[in-house]
Amino acid sequence: MSTGWPSGDVVANGIRIHYHRTGGDKPPVVLAHGITDNGLCWTRLARVLEKEYDLIMFDARGHGLSDAPDGGYSRKDHAADLAGLVQALDLRMPALIGHSMGAANVAIAAASYPGLARCVVLEDPPWRRAFSAEEIAAAAETWRAEIIDLKSRTREAIIAELRAEHPNWAEVEWGPWVDSNLQVNPDVLNG
Repeated sequence: MSTGWPSGDVVANGIRIHYHRTGGDKPPVVLAHGITDNGLCWTRLARVLEKEYDLIMFDARGHGLSDAPDGGYSRKDHAADLAGLVQALDLRMPALIGHSMGAANVAIAAASYPGLARCVVLEDPPWRRAFSAEEIAAAAETWRAEIIDLKSRTREAIIAELRAEHPNWAEVEWGPWVDSNLQVNPDVLNG
């Protein structure tokens, strides 16, 4: 999917992190996506905010075009990656916005690295209730099987299926969501 935004890579916390950036001399905002998504899943919001903010939409480790190491998928690792990205891009006190997994990572990064962020916004953080280790392992295995099954289908077939299941999704959501799920490394569920 071509957005027209520049993209690049930085090395942070020992891995290559890929990002897209709207740019300009505007206040920086780092957008942290949810699990199985990638930075471009923020496209709809970025189109609304890009005139006022320099938006940095990065792919978390194991997601999108960032490195997918064999391990290191804990929230602490993701938070260190986020802090490393902010430092590598020389961002001065950016706002941090996170969705789901990204919300947890933003919260941990802000708490672990004082002075990193001007403010944080957490959308749907995954703190609903405590799950047992068995429940977490079972859910991860089910999700892993779904990711592997999804990767066996074509992009077009997946989009057609999603349009039927979710007719209220905006058209701009389809491509980034499908692409991110085709790119994600199932090991991200080992966090």
